[in-house]
Amino acid sequence: MTRGVLPALLVCAVLLTPACTRSSGGAATAQSAESATPTTSSATATSVAPPVVTTDDTPGVVPTPGTSAADEDCAPAAPPAVPVDVRIDDPKAPTVVVGAPEGWTTTPTPDGVTLTGPDGMSGTVTIAETALDPAAAFRGYADDLTASTTMSTMSLLPAETCGFSGQKLMGQLGGTVPDTVLYQARIVHVPGYLIAVYVEAPTGTTDFDAEAPVLTQGLQIGLP
Repeated sequence: MTRGVLPALLVCAVLLTPACTRSSGGAATAQSAESATPTTSSATATSVAPPVVTTDDTPGVVPTPGTSAADEDCAPAAPPAVPVDVRIDDPKAPTVVVGAPEGWTTTPTPDGVTLTGPDGMSGTVTIAETALDPAAAFRGYADDLTASTTMSTMSLLPAETCGFSGQKLMGQLGGTVPDTVLYQARIVHVPGYLIAVYVEAPTGTTDFDAEAPVLTQGLQIGLP
């Protein structure tokens, strides 16, 4: 994907869902970051500092689970999806099963698969080694996605999968009508690897909102 460079508009939405859920429905709300300033009381001679509260402000980042069953079925694809088993030539890498909409074709690649659908829709599933922690890996993915655009929008939702940190991204990439695409992505950080499911379509594609979630809402993670 090649696009021009201008600052991206990032709209972060927070969807509170438990880890290892079977659905990611709910209402998205805007994320904000606030800093707390300790205060002292003038009513006493001794001031008491408030307790320090630390939080991770990256949506979808959760403590890495200590153990997880191999081939744990966390968010299975629902009919009419066609299961697609994605794996790479790395015995230490996780595997993933996604649901492809009926009528889509898949082609294996060294880092996963590519998918081709009707009306200009397409997608990829990749499993990439990473030395980054979840928050840094997610920021890097979002930066790479929007870095070469002349204009972009992004809504970002937490989407934990199998207890692992995860996010769902959606919006537009481009700047001019012929080049602008709609996209959805689901990314999951399994220690040492980043799984990314990405799907896009030309702006105005009527079936995109129905077909893209088939790929991004149903994931099954397998561990070596």
